[in-house]
Amino acid sequence: MVLFKDNVIVITHNDLDGVGSPIVSKNFGIDADVHYVNNGMVDSAVEKAINDINVHTGSYTLLICDHSPSHDAYKLLVDNDIDFYIFDHHKSSELLDVKDDRIIIDTTKCATKLFFDFMMENYADKAEEERIKFDLHWFVFCVNDWDMWHHTNPQSTAINTLLYEIGIPSFVDRFFKDPCIALKENEQKIVSLAFDRKKDYIDLLDKHLVIKDKDYDFPYGVVFNENYAYTSEAGNDLIKRNNLKFIYLINPLLGKVSLRSVGDFDVSLTASYFAKMFGTSSGGHKNAAGFGIGWNQVGTLLEEILYR
Repeated sequence: MVLFKDNVIVITHNDLDGVGSPIVSKNFGIDADVHYVNNGMVDSAVEKAINDINVHTGSYTLLICDHSPSHDAYKLLVDNDIDFYIFDHHKSSELLDVKDDRIIIDTTKCATKLFFDFMMENYADKAEEERIKFDLHWFVFCVNDWDMWHHTNPQSTAINTLLYEIGIPSFVDRFFKDPCIALKENEQKIVSLAFDRKKDYIDLLDKHLVIKDKDYDFPYGVVFNENYAYTSEAGNDLIKRNNLKFIYLINPLLGKVSLRSVGDFDVSLTASYFAKMFGTSSGGHKNAAGFGIGWNQVGTLLEEILYR
């Protein structure tokens, strides 16, 4: 069964899970026009895509991966009769309760896994290719393992590190041409050097970490983090080193605050709370979430989480 029209546009996130869906589509023979956007920029990207589709000739399918548009942007898609599908896993999605077969949201799988399963079900003829049945399957496993914070396979961390070291275009090209998760010799060297730099950086963060237990019966951490590429690993490592329940990683340069946690502590609720306070957006899931913040709001945040 073939569901997509002749031309495909993909709007996706710019992390490993966001990059995974275009790699899957290319391995299924779909060379899409891909747009990587940050959280909070999805609606504007959807509006631009609608305008572009309406002025182009030919038929288009719009895929939104690892993001969900707002109700208003979803209504624009419907009102403009756009052929679209949405693949997301964030519990912050406004479309969780919308009944539409084109909206595929499951908080137990990453977006790349949701898209891969969809492609396997609807483009079964392509599944006969060996690299789709085996190599791409394991690539998707690693993306899901990393993004859903399972971290059962060290290769997941290595692949995520490689993405940030070589950049999105080179990463997509590499795993399209060869989706095998076994890294080549030069890639292993790149990742090994990155691991060394990462450890030094996390050691530095650990020296400046502030540990508090305000309003909780357990400790949590607060630290400024200038290197967004290391956010997840820094959060995870600092939590383990200091026996924390969760941690705030504040990046004023990018206007982001990332939250990481262990166990049942749901940082997506904390992210949503502060996003409403600061009039920004939030996203994520139970153990990994974040929200936007302005330069002039950092002091208020510190006052809230450290001193009140």
